[in-house]
Amino acid sequence: MSKSPKHIPPVSPLKACFILVVVGIAVYANGLNGPFVFDDIDQILENTSIRTIWPPTWFTQAHSPTMGIHGRVFTSLTLALNHHFGGTEVTGYHVVNLFIHILASVGLFCSVQLLLQSKRLSKQYANFSDKLALAIALIWLVHPLQTECVNYVLQRSESIMGLCYLITLYSAIRSINEPRYQVWWLAAIVFCTLGMLSKEVMVSAPIMVILADRSFYFETFQQAFQRRWKFYVGLASTWVILAWALWHKPHGNTIGFISSITPWDYAKNQCHMLLTYLKLSVWPHPLLLDYGTPSPGLALLDIAPAGIIVLALLIGTGMALKYNSLIGFIGAWFFLILAPTSSFIPITTEVGAERRMYLPLAAIIALLVILGHRAAQHVLQNYLSHNLSPFLRRWIGLIFACCIVCGLAARSMKRNQDYQSKETIWQTVVTHAPQNARGWNNLGHVWTQRNHMAKSLSFFEQAIILKPDYVQAHYNI
Repeated sequence: MSKSPKHIPPVSPLKACFILVVVGIAVYANGLNGPFVFDDIDQILENTSIRTIWPPTWFTQAHSPTMGIHGRVFTSLTLALNHHFGGTEVTGYHVVNLFIHILASVGLFCSVQLLLQSKRLSKQYANFSDKLALAIALIWLVHPLQTECVNYVLQRSESIMGLCYLITLYSAIRSINEPRYQVWWLAAIVFCTLGMLSKEVMVSAPIMVILADRSFYFETFQQAFQRRWKFYVGLASTWVILAWALWHKPHGNTIGFISSITPWDYAKNQCHMLLTYLKLSVWPHPLLLDYGTPSPGLALLDIAPAGIIVLALLIGTGMALKYNSLIGFIGAWFFLILAPTSSFIPITTEVGAERRMYLPLAAIIALLVILGHRAAQHVLQNYLSHNLSPFLRRWIGLIFACCIVCGLAARSMKRNQDYQSKETIWQTVVTHAPQNARGWNNLGHVWTQRNHMAKSLSFFEQAIILKPDYVQAHYNI
């Protein structure tokens, strides 16, 4: 009789990729036929700049607030390629979104595994790096918060940026101990550039690379700069590309300090949204396509509890960066990636969005998985070593991780079904956020398209009750 293995078999990169691809397809396959929704209509169906590959109007008109994809040239190119090969057939767009998301999960697996094998973490995690990295990548892949970036076609800008971000980080890490480090430097700079041309959130990537070097490979920032300053200059040069992309104000007056809401008011709104993101990371319900617009008159007392918690987390992250490299890096990943959209730079059109958690979610998952692993190791070694069978001691972590993945996957598959109908997606918004005037207006528009004028009129009127100066709702009536 053959003996049972002493350890769970190692997870090779190829095996991990296979698992991520199979699971990703299985979870998101039921959403591939969902219609274009919300901004998809004007940015894809009505956007003439993506109708041709050549002449490259996707590039020349990318900076137009009315025709381009807000200066996001690389995102525009992918949409133009979709249109070239499939016209406005929606399934092809969803397939590309899913492909990008699965690739990003592979990038996350590879990056996390390398970090856990780094100089500073290898003693604690090297023997489990493959399994922990796969658990983090799988949970991130199937988490319901990610359904927006897969089902809402235009939000591939977030997932493309996320993919480029992760490849940039992976290439930067690989370059540290590789003889041909220049190749990895070049790869990091190229993908950092593509990320800058996909979405502005990429702005923090060069900083996160430097923090990763300092946290896991070098004793001081000075030591890191002495060895890799040329690489850092190359990464920082991609900010010039981003500045060029923003030069023509592709967002108009909807983003920035010339918008109708002040930075202070926007920051107060974000205190609540940051806690909402943390809550949804652990308990992803309810999920909404639209969280409404920022409230301009929040009192300090209204946001005091949330503000104190956020401030404490920021201070804790700063302290951890000095005393605990792993926790500090995780906290910095969360806050720095969210900073462009969720701090004090006003975005008048949205107070929050689930897609903003695309990359920051990885930090929450990594923290919970690693803390769970350490707690399980402690309990098994000190309290249950004689009470559990050898089989359970070896496999209990895997069984628990599989249960979490299956539960989240089931919730994501259910959320995919919401995106199969414009009515359902907007009905969900007004059910859970009845004060959202835009939700009522868009639900009314759905019923107008179905020629149910009386029903649509009642929804438009509700939107005007909530927001009397809502021009679009008045126009629809």
